[in-house]
Amino acid sequence: MPDTLPSSPADRAPAADVAPYLPLRASRSLFVPVRGLRYHVRCWDAQPAAVQAAGGARTVFLLHGWMDVSASFQFIVDELPAHWRLLAPDWRGFGQRLSASGTTRFRNVRVKPGNVLLYVRDQPTPLTAHFQLTHLATLAGIARAATR
Repeated sequence: MPDTLPSSPADRAPAADVAPYLPLRASRSLFVPVRGLRYHVRCWDAQPAAVQAAGGARTVFLLHGWMDVSASFQFIVDELPAHWRLLAPDWRGFGQRLSASGTTRFRNVRVKPGNVLLYVRDQPTPLTAHFQLTHLATLAGIARAATR
């Protein structure tokens, strides 16, 4: 084993025994207009046979953090139940989102009742995130340490 690291990626030997990752579930892109802006939402549809076997489908939202993209959920998606329809919107300026200008603010917005996500607080929610959970856990740890 050499004592030094290769000086560049070109100097490294290719890993011949490592196969590329092949997704188990394909995604498709949805483009949703929101207040005059075009938002990208990656969608992994529920598989019809799995929906029938489970007695129905479920929609779950996957929310990524800053400097991330919706496609980064692929590894997680491949492990989730096939009867779930998964939706992962890209933040403004990340993924296939076209603009990162400004801050998103919603004031006096009318939302149809059917478009509101309802969940019971003592049951699992159909929302998930990966970066935000790490960030919140870090902040909670800092807050606990500060109060001691």
